[in-house]
Amino acid sequence: MTRGRFTAIAHCVWLLIAVGIAAGFAHAAPPKALAFIHGVWQGEGRVIILDTERMQANASSEKPFERAPLIIRNMTERMVTFSIGEQRFIGLFDGDALALTGDGMTGTVRLLRMPGPARKN
Repeated sequence: MTRGRFTAIAHCVWLLIAVGIAAGFAHAAPPKALAFIHGVWQGEGRVIILDTERMQANASSEKPFERAPLIIRNMTERMVTFSIGEQRFIGLFDGDALALTGDGMTGTVRLLRMPGPARKN
């Protein structure tokens, strides 16, 4: 193998490694656009945990330590359509207040964000 060809292959390998590392960091970083929904939301006998750093959530008061995948379906300014496991929700976020409706709910529930560790904005 000629030295020039070896150098070109080595550069390609390093480029692929760098791109892979950058993609890993990009995937690991929580989206700043979702920081406004992150937190523990409580009210009207319901607790919703939205962890946008790990993209996990909980909507079950019967299993408070269980987490399911948090999937953002659609987002327009303050309104977010999302799924927690198999359940779908529509949330209208306004600072530390949330109007929530979704699967298995008969109407809109008003929730407040509970105080906790500082959010990353």
